[in-house]
Amino acid sequence: SDCLSIWGVAREVAAILGSSVTPVIYNVNPIQHSDKKIVAVDEKTACPRYCGRIIKNVDNTKKLPDWMASRLERSNIKSISPIVDITNYVMRELGTPLHAFDLNAIGSEVIVRKAHSSEQLITLDGVERKLHAEDLLIANQKEALCLAGLMGGKASGVSKETESIFLESANFDAVSIRKMAKRHGLNTDASFRFERGVDPELTYFALNRAIDLIVSITGGTLTRAKNLSLFSL
Repeated sequence: SDCLSIWGVAREVAAILGSSVTPVIYNVNPIQHSDKKIVAVDEKTACPRYCGRIIKNVDNTKKLPDWMASRLERSNIKSISPIVDITNYVMRELGTPLHAFDLNAIGSEVIVRKAHSSEQLITLDGVERKLHAEDLLIANQKEALCLAGLMGGKASGVSKETESIFLESANFDAVSIRKMAKRHGLNTDASFRFERGVDPELTYFALNRAIDLIVSITGGTLTRAKNLSLFSL
């Protein structure tokens, strides 16, 4: 997994050549409003680290800068929307998958848990999936929102009409994601990385890098989520 990002390849090359790596730098954006999202991690072994931020008043119809659009195109990534494109860019850059939820579609609480009996979820590809008891989910108090580390749910995905988002950056257990991907016959860019092990030290870094890009490109005001399990073991 070290070679599944530009940053990872650069570190490998620097180690071989005995040279240094130019760091990825982001601006620390100030918190501008008090809205909070409660996050509860029920499955700490399957999800040892979870970070999230609320960004309000984004404009998801903005045009990507030419430099980012060009790099995504050369990486064979189809443009979807500025926010999704930025999460894909950071994943290619740092190796950490991220996911953006439409804030108005996820309720007051975010829960990382296993699936309930006979629970179902329509994923972003439009397929209605019957969930397995060992599937790891991002959910709210009423329903599943996302197959963790695999694919988001259609109902909570961002669109051009999205005005506020909850941006997730998490670290998921490789074995849990690999088994879940096999059960559902899904192989995504996110699962491909989580199955091989994503550096947990980059979780918070990647979140802030994505926030900086989102705020600078789509606008928005920032707050933090509440009760984040940043360092759960």
